[in-house]
Amino acid sequence: MAAVAFVAVMTVSFAACDDDNEETILLSVHDQPLVIESLSPAYGYPGDEFEIVGKNFGNASELIKVSLGNRSLKVLSATDDRIAVKVPSDATTAHIKISLLGKEAESADLFKVLGQPSIENVSRNWGFIGDEITFTGSLLGTKADDIKVYFGASKVMAKISDWSETSFTATVPTDATTGEIRVIVHTQTVNVPFDEFTVRQHGQLTSVSPDKVFAGDKFVVTGNNLGIYAEGCMLAVGSQKAEILSWAETSIEAVIPENNMLKAGESYALSVVTAHETVDSDINLKYVGSYGDVLTLVKNPFTVVKVGEEVEFGARNLPASSEGVTATINAMDAKVVSITPSSVTIRIPQISSNIRNAKVELSVPGAEVYSEASVNVIARSGDVTDLALVNARSPFASVDGVRSGFRVPEGWIFNENMYTSDNLILPLLYDNDFPDGVLGFWCHTWTDALHKNQIINGKMYQTVSLPAGEYEITADVAECNLMKGDLGVALGVGEGELPNLDGSGMDFKPADGGAYLKNPDGSMAYVMLTSKNVVRAETLSSPCEYSLRFVLHRRTVLNIGMTATVTKRGGNGCSFELRGLTFKSI
Repeated sequence: MAAVAFVAVMTVSFAACDDDNEETILLSVHDQPLVIESLSPAYGYPGDEFEIVGKNFGNASELIKVSLGNRSLKVLSATDDRIAVKVPSDATTAHIKISLLGKEAESADLFKVLGQPSIENVSRNWGFIGDEITFTGSLLGTKADDIKVYFGASKVMAKISDWSETSFTATVPTDATTGEIRVIVHTQTVNVPFDEFTVRQHGQLTSVSPDKVFAGDKFVVTGNNLGIYAEGCMLAVGSQKAEILSWAETSIEAVIPENNMLKAGESYALSVVTAHETVDSDINLKYVGSYGDVLTLVKNPFTVVKVGEEVEFGARNLPASSEGVTATINAMDAKVVSITPSSVTIRIPQISSNIRNAKVELSVPGAEVYSEASVNVIARSGDVTDLALVNARSPFASVDGVRSGFRVPEGWIFNENMYTSDNLILPLLYDNDFPDGVLGFWCHTWTDALHKNQIINGKMYQTVSLPAGEYEITADVAECNLMKGDLGVALGVGEGELPNLDGSGMDFKPADGGAYLKNPDGSMAYVMLTSKNVVRAETLSSPCEYSLRFVLHRRTVLNIGMTATVTKRGGNGCSFELRGLTFKSI
């Protein structure tokens, strides 16, 4: 028998014999997909021959694979638009599938095997435990006992009911799993029209956040087994349909529409119509009302306050008079100093200890006031880092952007110099030495591509409004490693943009020191964190600390953070790592 060699070409296909009597089959394997247009005929008995008509079949019967459901078919011949096959003796009705050199196609219609049991339709390809699934076809035995059905890896035969020669119903058993449905009629295994049946778990709603909303507000409902969004899916607040923003298996984000029939001040049960079922719940969402109609204490932009300070809060629809109006902060009585329809000034009570997110509430006679306001209260001197700053020390929280151990820290703002090709030079590193993270600036030959780029006056900072007082910030530097590059990092406080740095090597200073806050003694509120070379190994147990102090005579909005220049002029580059900042009220 002559040897066969297969050669792929881009155009016409043909077969020939070379001088060594070796048959060469040239295949048309351009990028055109395999296409099945029809079956001729679309039915036949075991042993019958039929043709698959289509396109781009490649002319090679030795390479074409054809199956009828779970049975392989013998290929008798193949051209670029026709494949001749033979129905095997144990085949049953199914779709035709072909494959060639990694490409696949499936017929839209079933090939009907005559004289054999067949299943031509299944009521659906998913279900819950206990659901009844209906199968229709022909020659389905002489009685219900002739039928055996197994769902996935189930070892329990499904209960069969409503049997006839052309249909029956199978109940999904308790141990059913997602996978192939196996159907046996007498002793004949019978194909079904799809490869996998999905066993779903019933959906559940577990929580809602926030649990009080105005018209137009976003809220998120969490749960399990909610499926994917499809036509007919709905999240209902009482009888009102919410506007869907996103839908996933475990959460739905939605909006209360502006024009709705919900009643202000009422709570409504949440329910969901998924692609598979209706899920009711005992979780309630309170509809506060329209922003234009409800008395509201809005979120205070000055989140850091001191005891005894008078703080103005924005509001909506408050009375013009303070008569009968009372306030509490963290459930402690607070004095209402003044009030207008759009604002109220409250004196922070003498709370004994520092409090984060102390709730601010207002009581107005004859009306309910919805409060979005909370404050971080400085009641005593000492460490107030978690009141004044966000995510400022280890363990650090991160958001998306994980790459080679580098991440994006939550709560920080970055200037344009911290980006290259629109990608942030990620300033948070997790590694074996610092599994809880370390903030920093890098320019290394051995790090990923972005961190091979130099950083010139990159800035990482937070904006915060602070009350009058004296403060101290201490930086815990874990590494300041100059390796034939330029390394300068300044920690500072300013009312405007933090200044740039001038210098080279490790000799840097602010380009405009006056841009930093000026203290009463004339000093500037900044400190260089790169005044000495510190290798990481030397500081794992012994921190290298730098501090700066500043004084505020009035409430001031400040930028607090670092300006850095990190380059690689030779050697391996530079690195700066910070374990955290400690913020103190003096």
